[in-house]
Amino acid sequence: MKLIIKIIRESVKVLIFASILSSFGGIGLESLNQKLVTILPFLILFPALNNLVGNFGIIFSSRFTTLLYMGKVKKNIFKSIEMRRLISSIFIIALVCTTYIAILANVIAFLKGFPFDLNVFLKILFSSVLMAVVLCIILIFISVIVGFHLLKKRKDPDNFLTPITTAIADLGCMLMISGMLYFFF
Repeated sequence: MKLIIKIIRESVKVLIFASILSSFGGIGLESLNQKLVTILPFLILFPALNNLVGNFGIIFSSRFTTLLYMGKVKKNIFKSIEMRRLISSIFIIALVCTTYIAILANVIAFLKGFPFDLNVFLKILFSSVLMAVVLCIILIFISVIVGFHLLKKRKDPDNFLTPITTAIADLGCMLMISGMLYFFF
């Protein structure tokens, strides 16, 4: 029972912080609402990409904390074979899935009557792949730094990293989509 109360007490603060952080991304996205609605592939792509990047944050942070507890990760994370495999797997899957989702979003938009434009397609493909890679780098960087910091403070990184990485992924995805819409379209 004490363990459950400890987990709830540690997690509530982080969840409140994560919710506030995610709401800022929505504000940025709302300012470009008209552009988002007029570019149907982006509208189709956004929820899938947001979910995908959030899942990468969850997968990385949970696997990273497991490796920390098993003692397979030290300060130099690149000396760990498991960490190199994890990071390379995340990036390979991010590239493949993001490319697939971008293509699928354009096909669905075309089937719904949105005219196909190669220039728009390439912008969407490039921006979505760039966004996934940049956000994965940010999530990995933050997970490692916060994970080691929490471990040093004798707190369970698993209780903190998942909400933090999903909030950062949500905020980052919304802000990057807003930026991509602003600069590319």
